[in-house]
Amino acid sequence: MIDNGKKKNYWTFEDIARNTMQRKYWMNIKDVDNSLVEQFLPAPFIIDNFVKGDEISYETYLVEMVNSSQYFLDKLKNGSYHHRKEQSHRECDCCGDGYELDFKIAESESMMQAKSIFSLGKRCIASGVIATTTPKVNRQSRRYKPIIAPYLHKLLRDYSEHQLKEINDSSNKEPERDIETKEIRVFLNNLQVQKHLLLFIPYRFYFDNREIDLTIKEGANHIIRLLENDYNTSMSFRRKCCNLDTFFAFYFKKTFVIVKSNKGGLEIVDYVDKLKMPTFCHLEIYAPLGWDLTE
Repeated sequence: MIDNGKKKNYWTFEDIARNTMQRKYWMNIKDVDNSLVEQFLPAPFIIDNFVKGDEISYETYLVEMVNSSQYFLDKLKNGSYHHRKEQSHRECDCCGDGYELDFKIAESESMMQAKSIFSLGKRCIASGVIATTTPKVNRQSRRYKPIIAPYLHKLLRDYSEHQLKEINDSSNKEPERDIETKEIRVFLNNLQVQKHLLLFIPYRFYFDNREIDLTIKEGANHIIRLLENDYNTSMSFRRKCCNLDTFFAFYFKKTFVIVKSNKGGLEIVDYVDKLKMPTFCHLEIYAPLGWDLTE
């Protein structure tokens, strides 16, 4: 079982194995937001080398996203970005002539671990021949045990900037008191990296109220308003640590929305259709049938 620490918000082993982890994002801001749902992307999209026989990193399609974004291309002196797989000296994941980005998944390590070990496995036997296998750990496994897995953005929305600073300042002085403190420390460490960052939110967002017919721009603006509420204090923390760019990317209406964090909040800087990202489209053959149909 995967549990975010609250009885009313937890996911069972079966939920994550079948990729049915989805929940209402927010319940307090106008009617349109009451119908916003976030669904964890299938494991092959976000767990590096998840498919046996067809090992792929999520960083590959994020580089394709960056290369399909005029906003990021305009930052280069010439050429395009490339994926630096070998990073023996802590180089950035995405490199170009004049600009570099490092990718981080904006979710708790425990949630990502649960997604990795509890999801149904995939194996590419031959071209077009795919086998579904049991999870790495199931209820019958000797080493099976529940994983306490908090949602990172839900944690962050409850902490002031002062509280985040206290957690960060005590990181070398005190043992971790609980899983929440541990996960926040990991995220704060990522924010202090002296690189331009792109934080990838590993969820698909959609509105489950069919009477709400929003354009991509309208829907994305509703989503970033909620993200601002969650990440406002942590982004302020980062700005005081380093004067470098911070971006978010999320998936909505078959499109990747790229957002920049500024002092005044979040600003949409570009949209990239998934069809411009061949690696992402390729990974869809390993996703549950119909995973991207609900809008």
